[in-house]
Amino acid sequence: RLSCNEQSMATNYPEAFKPQSYMTSTNDKKALLSLIQGSEGIVWSESHTGWSFDSPIPHCQWSGITCRIGLNGGAEQSVITVIRLPNGGLSGTIPTELGLLSGLEELTLKGNLLRGSIPREVAGLKNLHTLDLTDCLLTGTLPQIFESPNLEKLLLGENGIQGKFFHEDTSPHLQSVKEVNLEKNLLTGTLHGSTLLKMQQLETLSLSENEISGVIPGKALGSLSNLQYLYLDANNLVGPLTAQLAQEGKAQLLELWLQSNSLSGTVPSSFVRFDKLHDFFIDGNKLTGALPPDICGPNINSDFFTEVPSDAERNYCDSIACPAGSVALEGVFPCSQCIGGDVAKRKNPYLGHKGECENWSQREILIMFYASTSKNGAWTGVNDWNDESKGMCELTGIRCDGHGNVVKIDLRNRNLTGSIPDSLGFLPYLEQLDVSDNALTGYLPSDLRWTPLTTLDISGNEIVGVVPPLLCLKEELNGNGKDNIFRCNRVSCPLGTFNAIGRYEEGLNCKPCYDDHPFIGQKTCKQRHDLNGKFHWMEKDVETVRNSTQNLNTSGRVGLGIALSFLGIALLKCAIARCVKQNPRRMYEQQKMINYVDESSSEDSHDEDYGEYMDDEEDENTQSHFRESRYRNDVSNHSEDESDESEDEVLVNGIPHSPIEGSISSGRSAPVQCTDFIRGQQERSISKQGGFKKATKRAQQAIRSSVTNITNGAGRLIQNNASFGDSRMNDLQDEPFGSDLEMANSVGRGVECNSSQGEDFNHRGGSPASSGRSYRSESKVEQWKYSDLLDVPTIE
Repeated sequence: RLSCNEQSMATNYPEAFKPQSYMTSTNDKKALLSLIQGSEGIVWSESHTGWSFDSPIPHCQWSGITCRIGLNGGAEQSVITVIRLPNGGLSGTIPTELGLLSGLEELTLKGNLLRGSIPREVAGLKNLHTLDLTDCLLTGTLPQIFESPNLEKLLLGENGIQGKFFHEDTSPHLQSVKEVNLEKNLLTGTLHGSTLLKMQQLETLSLSENEISGVIPGKALGSLSNLQYLYLDANNLVGPLTAQLAQEGKAQLLELWLQSNSLSGTVPSSFVRFDKLHDFFIDGNKLTGALPPDICGPNINSDFFTEVPSDAERNYCDSIACPAGSVALEGVFPCSQCIGGDVAKRKNPYLGHKGECENWSQREILIMFYASTSKNGAWTGVNDWNDESKGMCELTGIRCDGHGNVVKIDLRNRNLTGSIPDSLGFLPYLEQLDVSDNALTGYLPSDLRWTPLTTLDISGNEIVGVVPPLLCLKEELNGNGKDNIFRCNRVSCPLGTFNAIGRYEEGLNCKPCYDDHPFIGQKTCKQRHDLNGKFHWMEKDVETVRNSTQNLNTSGRVGLGIALSFLGIALLKCAIARCVKQNPRRMYEQQKMINYVDESSSEDSHDEDYGEYMDDEEDENTQSHFRESRYRNDVSNHSEDESDESEDEVLVNGIPHSPIEGSISSGRSAPVQCTDFIRGQQERSISKQGGFKKATKRAQQAIRSSVTNITNGAGRLIQNNASFGDSRMNDLQDEPFGSDLEMANSVGRGVECNSSQGEDFNHRGGSPASSGRSYRSESKVEQWKYSDLLDVPTIE
């Protein structure tokens, strides 16, 4: 039965209703009709040609459908290649049945009322070249893998999609995609340089108005010679603008939008290479200095100033961002100078400052701090910060110097809620700030770099993102700058790690945490071990030993070590004795034990010294101890070329460095041998009964050696912290900076890439250093190289 619309179509277009000479697929029709959901879907279908199971119109002639004819077993068969139904009032979810349309090349459903997530089946379509789901009501997590190696347009903007930008650098779509639009979503996390490097065909990347944090991977983006449009505005990006974003011969950008972030540093002079750039916005950041004059010109941002009278004198640099010491409604031309000269510039140091000139007193800053950190009500304890009758230096938690200037704020465990305001960074005499153990959220403001802070404690809160790089470079802050070493983890343990004080100190390292809390500065961890890994019983025991010995003196630790050694020997001897006393029938069930012991004895030299790094060809039993992936950490096997091409290596003198060092203790593999020897006996048998005594004797010798190694290894682990596997490092590889930032500041201070034994890890989870050597610049004329991580100078 034809609907009224179909009857009219049959009258006017009779050819469309003639039987077809090729086969049609019932499954294809069912897949299409899965888009019709509920009463609203029925109403929609009645206003579109075809779109009914009983319709005599072939589905290839339905509204919005395009097919091609292919062969199937010698017979012609229609293959659906295009579904194009934009702004049509479709409602419901994206059906998984669309994944059955294996020949589909374009799926455009933008502007419809589609809810839910993008089905895995749709992401798995292997011939897709266009996926346009812009301006729907989609939620869920962004699929990390799209299976089509032909995907060119991925348009998912203006939805509520969560998760991280692509970090699976093996996804087939990366090498073909030309346009990615994910603007106005809820994406978090950081941008992965290793993923971006694979997107060599990329022409447009729009990530505006998300919640992406971390630094801009300038080296990776700058290597994309086809990239013309880059929109990263209105996120939570920090760190410097990288000179490598404008690489010689590859700088093809036409539009670059970076406004409304928290970027710091200056605008690199290398940006003059963008000779075709016509839109460039950086207002609303924390950038300082002056714009390189050669960047400014009459064509820059000209399309945003069409209403300016032709006879008006427009400052071309002001069209990019107002200079320091001035403000504007939008941060760009026309700009107004702040009153006060150099003092005004110190209080308004940023380019492209929006709104009004700032000239706060210390008391006004404290009032703003109280308002920003009491969102859920007053603080606990004495609450007098809003008491105007009290002097500033009389407020609870405030200490002033002899001149009445605030030098210390101590508000630990006071139930502060909200976020730390940027204005706090303009307290000119603040030396100590402790807001630990509260319920603060948001990001750590980079403005704190303007204060003379020497002590900062933000641990035990719910602060997200990363430590701003220029704050990491603040000399004397929590011991930073000693021996020219600067570490972000001295300010706060990074996301995915924790320790008792929430930041690194000598002998107290940030350890991995698997509870997926997206906070920095964690003091506790609900899941300290990767439940998907193996042999974590040993790590748990070592962790218990470490925790129980933190407060022991030296003699106490020695005594505990001796006691544990004897206990371990007794337990292992009992286990061996139990093995020996097995009845004869079970003795023949031990097939591989002799071979195993022979192999163990031949590998003692490798396994005993656990400071030697694991080889790719290593035996499977030992590899299983390292969770899901092996370390990629033989420093000697890294060539300079490989290091230079790595997006995330920190290089000094051409040598890749990671702060994992000495963390692999000499007895770490021995428990694996002992465990496999004891627990694996039920799976192994002895080929010759007479060889059992010999095997047992050799096993006892191996175990005695292993017990020594266990004791030594436990001691090292107590001192140095246990290392952890590559799988967790990969989870954190592009989480900003990892926990170790080793760099020099802009005035040319030398860098020491030194990592205390086993202390923490870098952003990549890369190669452990082979020793505790330091590499420090002794000459001011050394060549500078921009690090792949932050694009700030390091000594080469």
